[in-house]
Amino acid sequence: MMGRLARAALAVALLAAPASAQDWTSPRRGDGATRSWEKSSPEAQTRPGAQKQVYSEAESKRIGDDARRKAEERQAGWDRKMKAVSGSICRGC
Repeated sequence: MMGRLARAALAVALLAAPASAQDWTSPRRGDGATRSWEKSSPEAQTRPGAQKQVYSEAESKRIGDDARRKAEERQAGWDRKMKAVSGSICRGC
């Protein structure tokens, strides 16, 4: 009886071993769509020796203002979401 139990436990351990040794960091087939945010944009990929984009002061200010406005909108949305989540918990804000 004990021998059968030991053999059954060994068989279960051997069957489970390949699943536990799986490499979870390697890219999978479906990662392309789910991890598209990690890919850089084609505009960001420049050839070595290629000239960099030069912006005028007005363009630079406009780009900076747009980035700031988007960041403020994103932060305001996050603040609204957190206030809704923690509204029943915290009344100090």
